[in-house]
Amino acid sequence: ADALFWAGRAAAARRAYLAANEHYNALMARYADHPRLAETLLAQGDVLSELGQFPAAILAFNEVIVKFPQQPEAMMAWGRKGDCQYTLGQENPARYEEALLSYRTLLDFAGAPVDLRLQAGFKIGRCLEKMGRSAAALDRYMEVVYSYLQEVRPPAEATVWFTRSAFAAAALQERAGRWKEAFGIYRRVADSDAPAAPEAGDRMERIRTEHWVLF
Repeated sequence: ADALFWAGRAAAARRAYLAANEHYNALMARYADHPRLAETLLAQGDVLSELGQFPAAILAFNEVIVKFPQQPEAMMAWGRKGDCQYTLGQENPARYEEALLSYRTLLDFAGAPVDLRLQAGFKIGRCLEKMGRSAAALDRYMEVVYSYLQEVRPPAEATVWFTRSAFAAAALQERAGRWKEAFGIYRRVADSDAPAAPEAGDRMERIRTEHWVLF
């Protein structure tokens, strides 16, 4: 069972996704009670996503959620299920509502680490934006920004979602012509230790130059 699992991981690492899926199927067929079953289903959902088989990937993630609701894999499955639903929303906007539910479930998952919670928050905002609910999206993005800034030592992964949320919020403010508000959001990134701080500074300078009368 372990050999099949790692063969699947190795195949996925070299982007041989069909081969990876075959290894995972063989593992589950031969060792239905193996301790790695949740991890295998999660990995299978990932390779199906890479193959563009999003409905099948959702089924794999759902199986993790139903069979292993208290394991960490279930928490990750909610997020990845939401990603699949979000992608399908490009052709069927009703899927954005489904993705929203998945991300909210991840956000409320007991014991979810800060980076996953911030990721879920950003993706909730992204769904709301796609659904035309800009004010709600702005609020959600800013919740991520404030949550990150309250962390004493946020993990590096969390910085990605802080930056993406701040830039998404600032972009909404810019589109609404609220230049001072956008400037203030960029300042939060510029004053942080995030790798995107210099870019945020450049965006502040652009706003100051183009709308100097406000400053």
